Amino acid sequence: MPIGSIPPRGSIPPAIRRRGYESKPALEQAPRVWVFAKGPPFARFQRTLGVQRVKEPSIDVFNETNQVTLVAQLPGTSMKEISLDIRDDVAVLEAGGALRGDRVHYYREVLLPFDVEPAPQKMTFNNGILEVDLRKKEMAS
Repeated sequence: MPIGSIPPRGSIPPAIRRRGYESKPALEQAPRVWVFAKGPPFARFQRTLGVQRVKEPSIDVFNETNQVTLVAQLPGTSMKEISLDIRDDVAVLEAGGALRGDRVHYYREVLLPFDVEPAPQKMTFNNGILEVDLRKKEMAS
């Protein structure tokens, strides 16, 4: 029998036969089947259906005394495509752009260590790196 071929059903290799494992009849053995499945059929139609890839950008949160600094990596985007929504202690970052010729959409929600003001104190974007400084909300007494 050539190397890599499938032995016929019911035949027992000589190495196993010598050890005395041939007590199972051929009908009780599991059938030998090789399955060659194609990839999912929907993958090639993703572009025609208008499905966008949504990625989570990596975000670092630096906690300081009176402010929080967010640093996010958003390759392939520009400043006008970035949307930052701040609600109490949650920052929602959304951005769109083109990465390696494909449209890509970034989305991430970040839980902040304390409530912050809704308007960012400073927001800079350079070479795909977004830095946002958020000031801590003053407690009303």
